[in-house]
Amino acid sequence: MTIMELIHSHQEWLSSDGHSGKQFNAFNLRRYAIELHSADLRGCDLRYANLSGLHCSHINFKDADLYHADLSNAQLYDCCFDHAKMEKVDLSDSNLFGSTFQDTFLSSATLTGSEFWNTSFLNADLQNAMCDKTQWVNAGLTNANLAGTNFSHAQLYGVDFRGAYLIWTNFNCALLESCFIQKNDIKQKYLFCLTYEKLMQLCLHQQRHSGVISKRSFMVVE
Repeated sequence: MTIMELIHSHQEWLSSDGHSGKQFNAFNLRRYAIELHSADLRGCDLRYANLSGLHCSHINFKDADLYHADLSNAQLYDCCFDHAKMEKVDLSDSNLFGSTFQDTFLSSATLTGSEFWNTSFLNADLQNAMCDKTQWVNAGLTNANLAGTNFSHAQLYGVDFRGAYLIWTNFNCALLESCFIQKNDIKQKYLFCLTYEKLMQLCLHQQRHSGVISKRSFMVVE
Protein backbone atom coordinates (compact mmCIF):
# COMPACT_ATOMS: atom_id res chain seq x y z
CA MET A 1 0.00 0.00 0.00
CA THR A 2 1.09 3.56 -0.64
CA ILE A 3 0.97 6.35 1.94
CA MET A 4 -2.21 7.75 0.41
CA GLU A 5 -3.84 4.31 0.47
CA LEU A 6 -3.03 4.11 4.16
CA ILE A 7 -4.63 7.51 4.67
CA HIS A 8 -7.77 6.39 2.79
CA SER A 9 -7.84 3.31 5.02
CA HIS A 10 -7.63 5.63 8.04
CA GLN A 11 -10.56 7.68 6.75
CA GLU A 12 -12.56 4.45 6.41
CA TRP A 13 -11.55 3.60 9.99
CA LEU A 14 -12.87 6.99 11.13
CA SER A 15 -16.16 6.80 9.24
CA SER A 16 -16.85 3.22 10.38
CA ASP A 17 -16.04 4.01 14.00
CA GLY A 18 -13.17 1.52 13.88
CA HIS A 19 -15.12 -1.40 12.40
CA SER A 20 -13.28 -1.34 9.07
CA GLY A 21 -10.12 0.15 7.67
CA LYS A 22 -6.99 0.74 9.75
CA GLN A 23 -5.84 3.55 11.98
CA PHE A 24 -2.99 5.60 10.54
CA ASN A 25 -0.22 4.83 13.01
CA ALA A 26 3.55 5.13 13.27
CA PHE A 27 4.10 1.39 13.71
CA ASN A 28 2.59 0.61 10.30
CA LEU A 29 4.53 3.50 8.76
CA ARG A 30 8.00 2.21 9.59
CA ARG A 31 8.35 0.49 6.22
CA TYR A 32 7.43 3.81 4.56
CA ALA A 33 10.18 5.86 6.22
CA ILE A 34 11.77 6.91 2.92
CA GLU A 35 8.42 7.68 1.30
CA LEU A 36 7.33 9.74 4.32
CA HIS A 37 10.37 11.99 4.03
CA SER A 38 9.11 15.17 2.35
CA ALA A 39 5.64 13.61 1.99
CA ASP A 40 2.80 15.89 0.90
CA LEU A 41 -0.05 15.34 3.36
CA ARG A 42 -1.76 18.68 2.77
CA GLY A 43 -5.40 18.70 3.76
CA CYS A 44 -5.41 15.06 4.87
CA ASP A 45 -7.88 13.89 7.50
CA LEU A 46 -5.64 12.51 10.24
CA ARG A 47 -7.95 12.88 13.20
CA TYR A 48 -7.03 10.50 16.03
CA ALA A 49 -4.00 9.24 14.08
CA ASN A 50 -1.38 7.56 16.23
CA LEU A 51 1.99 8.90 15.08
CA SER A 52 3.73 8.53 18.42
CA GLY A 53 7.47 7.97 17.99
CA LEU A 54 7.49 9.04 14.32
CA HIS A 55 10.93 10.19 13.07
CA CYS A 56 10.70 12.16 9.83
CA SER A 57 11.50 15.50 8.24
CA HIS A 58 10.07 17.94 5.69
CA ILE A 59 6.52 16.52 5.83
CA ASN A 60 3.87 18.95 4.65
CA PHE A 61 0.85 18.81 7.00
CA LYS A 62 -0.53 22.15 5.80
CA ASP A 63 -4.32 22.38 6.24
CA ALA A 64 -4.41 18.83 7.62
CA ASP A 65 -6.90 17.86 10.32
CA LEU A 66 -4.92 16.39 13.22
CA TYR A 67 -7.60 16.71 15.86
CA HIS A 68 -6.69 14.64 18.94
CA ALA A 69 -3.80 12.98 17.05
CA ASP A 70 -0.92 11.46 19.02
CA LEU A 71 2.43 12.92 17.95
CA SER A 72 4.17 12.33 21.26
CA ASN A 73 7.84 11.29 21.39
CA ALA A 74 8.20 12.29 17.74
CA GLN A 75 11.17 13.78 15.90
CA LEU A 76 9.69 16.03 13.24
CA TYR A 77 12.30 18.32 11.70
CA ASP A 78 11.47 21.14 9.27
CA CYS A 79 7.86 20.06 8.90
CA CYS A 80 5.03 22.38 7.89
CA PHE A 81 1.89 22.45 10.06
CA ASP A 82 0.64 25.80 8.76
CA HIS A 83 -3.15 26.27 8.97
CA ALA A 84 -3.54 22.76 10.38
CA LYS A 85 -6.30 21.87 12.85
CA MET A 86 -4.50 20.46 15.88
CA GLU A 87 -6.94 20.92 18.72
CA LYS A 88 -6.15 18.57 21.64
CA VAL A 89 -3.20 17.08 19.77
CA ASP A 90 -0.54 15.37 21.89
CA LEU A 91 2.92 16.73 21.02
CA SER A 92 4.51 15.92 24.36
CA ASP A 93 8.20 15.00 24.57
CA SER A 94 8.75 15.70 20.88
CA ASN A 95 11.37 17.63 18.92
CA LEU A 96 10.00 20.06 16.34
CA PHE A 97 13.27 21.64 15.17
CA GLY A 98 12.71 24.15 12.37
CA SER A 99 9.01 23.34 11.93
CA THR A 100 6.34 25.97 11.26
CA PHE A 101 2.89 26.35 12.82
CA GLN A 102 1.67 29.54 11.14
CA ASP A 103 -2.05 30.17 11.76
CA THR A 104 -2.32 26.70 13.30
CA PHE A 105 -5.15 25.89 15.71
CA LEU A 106 -3.58 24.23 18.78
CA SER A 107 -6.19 24.99 21.41
CA SER A 108 -5.92 22.70 24.46
CA ALA A 109 -2.96 20.87 22.88
CA THR A 110 -0.38 19.10 25.04
CA LEU A 111 3.22 20.13 24.31
CA THR A 112 4.69 19.17 27.69
CA GLY A 113 8.42 18.43 27.64
CA SER A 114 8.90 19.18 23.93
CA GLU A 115 11.70 21.18 22.27
CA PHE A 116 11.09 24.00 19.79
CA TRP A 117 14.31 25.29 18.18
CA ASN A 118 13.91 27.85 15.37
CA THR A 119 10.20 27.05 15.33
CA SER A 120 7.58 29.55 14.20
CA PHE A 121 4.09 29.85 15.72
CA LEU A 122 3.15 33.06 13.91
CA ASN A 123 -0.55 33.83 14.51
CA ALA A 124 -1.03 30.37 16.03
CA ASP A 125 -3.82 29.69 18.53
CA LEU A 126 -2.35 28.03 21.65
CA GLN A 127 -5.20 28.94 23.96
CA ASN A 128 -5.16 26.76 27.10
CA ALA A 129 -2.31 24.66 25.69
CA MET A 130 0.02 22.82 28.06
CA CYS A 131 3.55 24.06 27.32
CA ASP A 132 5.02 23.23 30.71
CA LYS A 133 8.62 21.96 30.93
CA THR A 134 9.18 22.84 27.28
CA GLN A 135 12.33 24.34 25.77
CA TRP A 136 12.15 27.16 23.22
CA VAL A 137 15.24 28.49 21.43
CA ASN A 138 14.98 31.36 18.91
CA ALA A 139 11.32 30.51 18.42
CA GLY A 140 8.62 32.90 17.27
CA LEU A 141 5.28 33.31 19.04
CA THR A 142 4.50 36.59 17.28
CA ASN A 143 0.79 37.48 17.37
CA ALA A 144 0.00 34.08 18.88
CA ASN A 145 -3.04 33.56 21.10
CA LEU A 146 -1.53 32.52 24.44
CA ALA A 147 -4.61 33.03 26.58
CA GLY A 148 -4.44 30.53 29.42
CA THR A 149 -1.33 28.87 27.99
CA ASN A 150 0.78 27.13 30.63
CA PHE A 151 4.54 27.80 30.32
CA SER A 152 5.35 26.80 33.90
CA HIS A 153 8.90 25.48 34.36
CA ALA A 154 9.60 26.15 30.68
CA GLN A 155 12.93 27.44 29.33
CA LEU A 156 12.61 30.18 26.73
CA TYR A 157 15.68 31.64 25.02
CA GLY A 158 15.37 34.38 22.41
CA VAL A 159 11.62 33.87 22.02
CA ASP A 160 9.62 36.60 20.30
CA PHE A 161 6.32 37.30 22.10
CA ARG A 162 5.62 40.56 20.29
CA GLY A 163 1.93 40.99 19.54
CA ALA A 164 1.03 37.83 21.49
CA TYR A 165 -2.21 37.74 23.46
CA LEU A 166 -1.09 37.16 27.06
CA ILE A 167 -4.25 36.86 29.14
CA TRP A 168 -3.95 34.43 32.06
CA THR A 169 -0.70 33.11 30.59
CA ASN A 170 1.17 31.08 33.22
CA PHE A 171 4.96 31.67 33.43
CA ASN A 172 5.26 30.21 36.91
CA CYS A 173 8.92 29.24 37.55
CA ALA A 174 9.76 29.72 33.86
CA LEU A 175 13.22 30.84 32.76
CA LEU A 176 13.28 33.50 30.04
CA GLU A 177 16.42 34.90 28.45
CA SER A 178 16.71 37.52 25.69
CA CYS A 179 13.00 37.35 24.97
CA PHE A 180 10.94 40.13 23.44
CA ILE A 181 7.54 41.29 24.70
CA GLN A 182 5.61 44.34 23.57
CA LYS A 183 4.74 46.77 26.36
CA ASN A 184 1.10 46.83 25.38
CA ASP A 185 0.89 43.04 25.56
CA ILE A 186 1.47 42.98 29.31
CA LYS A 187 -1.89 42.90 31.06
CA GLN A 188 -1.06 43.42 34.74
CA LYS A 189 -4.47 42.29 35.90
CA TYR A 190 -4.43 39.01 34.03
CA LEU A 191 -0.86 37.88 33.33
CA PHE A 192 -0.30 35.15 35.90
CA CYS A 193 3.03 35.34 37.76
CA LEU A 194 4.43 38.01 35.42
CA THR A 195 2.96 41.45 36.11
CA TYR A 196 4.08 44.58 34.33
CA GLU A 197 5.83 45.83 37.50
CA LYS A 198 7.82 42.60 37.88
CA LEU A 199 8.80 42.77 34.24
CA MET A 200 10.04 46.34 34.66
CA GLN A 201 12.09 45.40 37.72
CA LEU A 202 13.77 42.52 35.89
CA CYS A 203 14.24 44.28 32.57
CA LEU A 204 17.88 45.03 31.73
CA HIS A 205 17.35 46.89 28.49
CA GLN A 206 14.54 48.85 26.87
CA GLN A 207 14.27 50.06 23.30
CA ARG A 208 12.37 53.28 23.86
CA HIS A 209 11.56 54.08 20.26
CA SER A 210 10.01 50.75 19.33
CA GLY A 211 8.41 50.13 22.70
CA VAL A 212 9.92 46.65 22.73
CA ILE A 213 11.26 45.26 25.99
CA SER A 214 14.40 43.15 25.65
CA LYS A 215 15.42 41.12 28.69
CA ARG A 216 18.90 39.70 28.82
CA SER A 217 17.99 37.28 31.56
CA PHE A 218 15.37 36.99 34.26
CA MET A 219 13.64 34.37 36.32
CA VAL A 220 9.88 34.50 36.85
CA VAL A 221 9.37 33.43 40.42
CA GLU A 222 6.35 32.01 42.20
